[in-house]
Formats: sequence, C-alpha cells, structure tokens
Amino acid sequence: SSSLSANAVRTTHMTGPLTDVSLNLVKIFTMPRLEPRREALATQTWLKISIMLCFLGGSLLALLVFEKYTYEGFAVPCAISFFLVWYVRRVLKMSREEAKDQETVERLLARQEGPMARLARLLERQEAVVERQERLLEMQERVGLLPSNALRDGSS
Repeated sequence: SSSLSANAVRTTHMTGPLTDVSLNLVKIFTMPRLEPRREALATQTWLKISIMLCFLGGSLLALLVFEKYTYEGFAVPCAISFFLVWYVRRVLKMSREEAKDQETVERLLARQEGPMARLARLLERQEAVVERQERLLEMQERVGLLPSNALRDGSS
C-alpha cells in the first residue's frame, strides 16, 4: 500500500509500483533541490520503474514463447528461476565463507601481534584522544567557556 496524505491507498500487482512512482515523482518535483531525501526518493523511483519495465519485458517474452511452444514454454522461466535461486544461494554462501575467513585472519594476526605492536596501537589511540581533547578545549575557549590560555597553564 502507498501513503497519500496520511491515508493508505490499497494497491495490487503492478498498480502498486505505478502508484508509488507517481507519488514519488510529485514529491521529487515539489521538494527543494538540496533536500537530502530527494536522492533516495529518486533511487527508489528508478528501482520501481525498472521493476515495471522488467515485468513488461517478461510479459512480452512470455507471449512470444507461448505462441511458439504453448505450455512447454513455461519450462524456460522455470529453468531461469531455478538457475537464479542456485546462483544467489551460491553467492551468499561464498560471501559468508569470505567473511568467516576474514575474521579468522584478523584473529590470527591479533594473536601473532607482539607486545610492541600492541603498545604502538595503544599509543596511536592515546594520541588521537589527546588531539580530540585539545580541539575541544580550543573550541570551549573560543566560545567563552574557558578563559584564554587555560589550555596552556592548566588553570580553569
């Protein structure tokens, strides 16, 4: 369902994406150009337009296949669907395995890391914290929360 002026517009099948595209286009054209949500809305709109075009293309292809092969033509989309399910599952499985491998490598590196490397990493973190504290004190001094030179002489 889509939302139009806080009321739900019930939609079915291809009328749903078409309604969403229409509403999004109105929102996009009435939004200020620099509105942050505008780009996300445009991306969502293009996705829905792509879905509708794929549906239309699939319908036309099914018409042509059915005219030539009648009901045996349904084997083609079934084979494509089975292939896509197999392929996506394979890609997802590989992604999970790669993530596990990356975690394993990071754990092994952390174990092999010597005390000097750990100390260097801690010092880097400490330096970053000190830099942030100095910037914060400078900002507080600029806005008048601290007297001048409070950072340098340690008085508050």
